[in-house]
Amino acid sequence: MIRRLACLALISATPAAAQEGCTALSDAVSFCPGATPWAAFEAQEREDGGYAWEGGELLLQAFPLEDGLYEGTQPPGSRARDIILTDYATRTGGVIQGRAVPLGEDGPATTAAIAYPDGDTSALVTLYGLEGETWFVVTNELGTEVTSVHQRGHMAALQSLTGEEPS
Repeated sequence: MIRRLACLALISATPAAAQEGCTALSDAVSFCPGATPWAAFEAQEREDGGYAWEGGELLLQAFPLEDGLYEGTQPPGSRARDIILTDYATRTGGVIQGRAVPLGEDGPATTAAIAYPDGDTSALVTLYGLEGETWFVVTNELGTEVTSVHQRGHMAALQSLTGEEPS
């Protein structure tokens, strides 16, 4: 698991350029899947202000950091992101298996691999600060181990977030 997360951390992601097929997640942040596998799936708006995409064996969710969950500066720094991810795992009944910084050591994101043994599910959960907002990006897959397909799907989701307005 840790080796897989290390591979995830080595991949550098840059926000996608604004393009056709984008979903405005907020006034400042869009999801622009471009040529990624997520482009084939339609965004479903969630009641909590987030969005979900079902992509084959993966489920992708993007939702804002809840008001009151974190009272510090936005976006939170790396230490605060670690604390928030630990709290998220606890609240959702998961166990953190490892962590990575997918956008580089000084980047605005931290990822945790979370296993949900009771539901035989794994998740990659990234807390991502972008355009002064903080978003959870969550991908879920059946099985308690994170697969390479899951890693690639999660990285494609991170690369699809952009601060540019969709065209």
